[in-house]
Order: sequence, then C-alpha cells, then structure tokens
Amino acid sequence: MSKDTVYRRGPIVGALLLIAFGALFLYANFRPEWNPWPLVSRYWPLLLIFLGLVKLRDHFRLRGRPEAAGTTGLTGGAIAVLILLLLFGVALSRGVGTRHELHQAESVERRGADSVSVLIKMLAGELRVAGGANKLLEADFYYTGAGEKPSVAYDVTGNQGRLTVAQPDAGIHVGPNT
Repeated sequence: MSKDTVYRRGPIVGALLLIAFGALFLYANFRPEWNPWPLVSRYWPLLLIFLGLVKLRDHFRLRGRPEAAGTTGLTGGAIAVLILLLLFGVALSRGVGTRHELHQAESVERRGADSVSVLIKMLAGELRVAGGANKLLEADFYYTGAGEKPSVAYDVTGNQGRLTVAQPDAGIHVGPNT
C-alpha cells in the first residue's frame, strides 16, 4: 500500500448490533419473566434505519475525498445481512408482535379430599402462590395465545386429591429455563 492511500475503517454497525442484542438477551437471562421478543419484533425496522444512516454518513463524508478508499455501494455481505434481517423481522413481527394477552379465571373445590398433591408443569412464566383461599384453587391465568392456554385437572380418589396445572410449550422462550 502506498503512503498516499488513505486507509478508511468500516462502520462499526456490526459491533454495535452485537452489543445491543447481547445486552438485550443478558437482561432476559437475569429477568426470565421478561420476554424480549415483542420488543425486538416491534422495533426491528430501526436496525434498517440505523444501517441506512451509517451508509449515508459514509457517503457524504467520503464524497469530497477522492483519495479515500472504500466501497460506494452495498457489499454482498451487507445485502445478505439485510435480506436475513428482513426475513427474520417479518416472521417475528407476525408471530409475536400481533398477539394479545388473554385472561382466564379458574377455581376448583376440594370435593371431600383430606389431602391434595399438586403438580405444576410450566416451562416459563411467573407463578405466585398464596394461602387463604376459600376453595382448593382460585387462579387467574394470563397467556398470549390459544396454544399457551393452561389446563387444570383435578381428581379425587378416596380422601386423596390430585391437582394438575399444565401449560403447553408454545413459542420461543429466552432465559435460563428454556
């Protein structure tokens, strides 16, 4: 390389995106009840805007400097990243961003059971247990789709009851309990 050629560093967009996504998912690991996918699915177009602004800044910064080496258009890698980002963003927006939270209240009577064993099957979410209810179970379930609707089953055999609360695995979970 001759000493007249000016070396220009590329934009740091890739590094900033890695840091941002890493911080987002690290926060999700420390707060498993928080789901980052609705946030990502809503604001993914900001990544495209940010990439465009960086390319525009590079264009105007290098426009008056013919000695600066650099590409004037998009490279093959940048085009591939944009296509993947578009496909991922559209798929994520349709799958996560349009869902609404649903509510279901359930209650179960003891039906003469002296003791009850309880089995709870849920992969992720928040569970609050408190005493003092008039019934065996008084529950409020909040979920985001029909595939995540919890089921409650209660059987009594003799004086022994068995309560099962199960929530099917439906969707992407981020955190230590995936």
